[in-house]
Formats: sequence, C-alpha cells, structure tokens
Amino acid sequence: MLAVSIKRRHRGAKAGKSIWDKGMYKKQLLKDLFRLAFKIDRVTPTDTEMIPEKNKDNQYHHAHLLIRNKAVQETANELLKHIEASSYKIEYRWNERLKRDVKYYRSIDGKSGEVYYTEVYSEKEWLDYIGKTETSSGEKHIFISNKKH
Repeated sequence: MLAVSIKRRHRGAKAGKSIWDKGMYKKQLLKDLFRLAFKIDRVTPTDTEMIPEKNKDNQYHHAHLLIRNKAVQETANELLKHIEASSYKIEYRWNERLKRDVKYYRSIDGKSGEVYYTEVYSEKEWLDYIGKTETSSGEKHIFISNKKH
C-alpha cells in the first residue's frame, strides 16, 4: 500500500504560454488522477482513494492518494512514468500529524509534475492524514478495480 502526494502540470507549447504551466485545476486534476488509477490498475488490481487539495500559494490543486495493492514497486514505477520521471531520491521528513519521521521517495526529474510516495504500514493513520483535507476541499473520490483481487 502506498500513500502518495502528487502535483501535476500541463506540458506543451501553446501560443503565448511557457512550456511549463504552473498547475492543474481541480476538475483537470481529478480526470488525470482517474486516468492514473486506471493505468495502475492495468498493472495490478487496485483500490485508490484520492482527495484534491488547493495549493496555498496559487489557485491550482495537488492531490493525496492512498493506493491499496500488493505490488509496491510496479505501482511506484507507474507513478514515475505518469509524471515523465525516471528516478527518485529518498528523504526522511517529520510528519507532525503522525508524530514520526516518514521515509519518502521523491521524484527528481519529472517533466510534468512531481510525486512523493511512501509505503503505508498503518492504514488508519494514513486515512486520518488524508481525511484532514476532506473538510477544506470537498468529498473523497474513490477508484475501485473491476478486477478480482
């Protein structure tokens, strides 16, 4: 099981715009996340909970995901492919809500976004952590696999 934070941005040269846009709006991000959940589901059956949250510094959104499946490495590879990254680095960050250091894997060369992910050992802790954004950003969105687990 993986807990993921993902920031996405569009790529592509449009007239008068930079190739690096600043981010995605909520509706665009949700569409993109359901596409990501479907891609991960093709590799291994999965259940995914996702909550978009508004960035503090601009009008765009990022998302928190909880991906339930057994194939952690394959899922991590799909996350990196989705943001067009090839590698990640390991960081330890203090999580105030969980009251402990958490080992995060952070993408370092994503062309269309950035992703942080960590393995989850206590699902209840992470559901509480994801739930923190539910009041500020609306309802939780869930992708459930049609495949048999």
